[in-house]
Amino acid sequence: MMEIPSYFRLVNRDWTVLYESEARIRELSEEDEETHGLCDPVKAVIYLARELDQYPLAYKRHCFWHEFVHAIKFANGEDNHDEEVVDRVAGMIQQAVESFN
Repeated sequence: MMEIPSYFRLVNRDWTVLYESEARIRELSEEDEETHGLCDPVKAVIYLARELDQYPLAYKRHCFWHEFVHAIKFANGEDNHDEEVVDRVAGMIQQAVESFN
């Protein structure tokens, strides 16, 4: 199974994956609701909540793929993201990656 990377390259841009507290991610996102991740296209950073360590690894991976899909959409010039679609695509990517030999 794939480990969550600490960095990746997307459209000739280096992205970093960082871990922050859920409270800090809420601050960065300027949202009041609970969130386990955030994609910052300006800084090319995906933030994942440290608290994800309390959840099954599959959920942590899903959160990464969810934010990765946001990164792809931003790289494609899309600013408005339907969260349900992003989440479904993330699940499909996760299933496919986990099936690789």
